[in-house]
Amino acid sequence: HRDVSAEVAREAAERAAYRAEIERLERLVDTFQSGIVITDTEGKATFVNRSMAAMLGYTVEEYRTLTAEQRIHPDDIGWVREMVLGRMRGEDQPDSYRVRMLHRDGRTVWMERRVSTLTADGRIVGALAENRDITEELERSAREAAAQQAETARLRRLLDTFQVGVTIRDNHGRTLFCNPAMAAMLGYSIEEFVARPLLDHVDPADRAMVNEFGERRARGLPAPERYRVRLRHRDGHVVWVSRSVSVL
Repeated sequence: HRDVSAEVAREAAERAAYRAEIERLERLVDTFQSGIVITDTEGKATFVNRSMAAMLGYTVEEYRTLTAEQRIHPDDIGWVREMVLGRMRGEDQPDSYRVRMLHRDGRTVWMERRVSTLTADGRIVGALAENRDITEELERSAREAAAQQAETARLRRLLDTFQVGVTIRDNHGRTLFCNPAMAAMLGYSIEEFVARPLLDHVDPADRAMVNEFGERRARGLPAPERYRVRLRHRDGHVVWVSRSVSVL
């Protein structure tokens, strides 16, 4: 027999100190605005803060009883599960990604998630995920994109009525848009006109000049806003045009 009372007391004190530290950290994490979840190697939640539970309409106690299928959108559960298991096997997995989760009332909640692997004694024991609800941001972006698309469509309809030819091109000379008047001016359909680089429509005698002007604008250097240029009609004859250029 050996008296181990001191060892037992020391171990108990260490466990108490460890538990006290864990409780202190849990109280700290509970104040975070982002949702924090700690999962084990099977993906089961062993800790969740109040923000995370509230994002999906649950209490902390209710959240911890949920299965992955109850928390994650059906369209995302498969790849998320594979990602979790892969991380637990030590495989490289994305540290940040977006995932759809399910609110208690059934609606979809988009989360931006950052994940860190947890280790102990060189072994992977779980993962810590920081979640941020980006549903409102995505919905606002979608509304803005829809409004932009509607405005673009309105402008296209307006430009289609112009009697003057209008083109929009990028810095590489690709035609992004032309109105009916521009295409008809050179004897093409809109689709045929757009399919060719804009410089191809310029008479060879003026291509160097037009190319130089375009390169200067792309570099933010001064270039004439108005000039005359010779274009080539589909049948080969020269069409003199007065061109007014604006930088977008």
